[in-house]
Amino acid sequence: MKYLKLYEEFTTDVKYSIEWQAPDDKLINQEMHELLNNCEFFFIKENFDKVFSKMPNFYFYIVKKYLGKETTDKEEIRKLVVGKTPDSIGMGSDIGKFKENPPEEIRKETFNLLKSGNITDWDKVEETGNMGDLTKVFGTKSGKGGWKGKLEFKKGIEGIEQMRGLIGGELSNNAGFDETMEAYLRNYNELEKEKSITKPAPFIINLKNTDQPIGKPYHLVGGHKRTTIALQLGIPVKAWFIEF
Repeated sequence: MKYLKLYEEFTTDVKYSIEWQAPDDKLINQEMHELLNNCEFFFIKENFDKVFSKMPNFYFYIVKKYLGKETTDKEEIRKLVVGKTPDSIGMGSDIGKFKENPPEEIRKETFNLLKSGNITDWDKVEETGNMGDLTKVFGTKSGKGGWKGKLEFKKGIEGIEQMRGLIGGELSNNAGFDETMEAYLRNYNELEKEKSITKPAPFIINLKNTDQPIGKPYHLVGGHKRTTIALQLGIPVKAWFIEF
């Protein structure tokens, strides 16, 4: 019993911590594509005015390149894009190239917007899309398809060890499965080794994340994996909150 008690203390009392830091300019440039990769949110009715106020050149570029309209009139652009998707506008196949190498005017707007964020204790996890512990990210209520929407994990370290045990198993037949699991585990492995680490705070925006009547008012667009591991372990999260 004595040894069992010591084992339980060892496995339950290990404490990890993360010091969340504001991003520097280099990281903002590296992570810029994460916001542009979520540009489907820019076409949602409730988000249009917010995005237009900070990133008008995004819309000027989109309507000219894909809809053949050279206009800067906000109301005309609203009618052209609201309710659409990147695919229906015609930019779907260009998304990869666009997010990695946007026109200079859009790059400047995106950089300035990301830089305008503030670091804050983030207590709105339940209201934030793409944010949660491993089960929220991969479970049946995650909204993801295939194996990504079918995994359930126990709380804490036990769930992380479950994840580790899946690598090389039956699910490894799915393309990218092992690589995905290993990407999440890298953050835990670092914590396990150092106990206390420093990481850039995740980027969170105040854009509705769906065009459905009920949608979360915030969305995590950068730092998803390190945030998921932190929440899995019960580590408080600070966010770099970018307000449109």
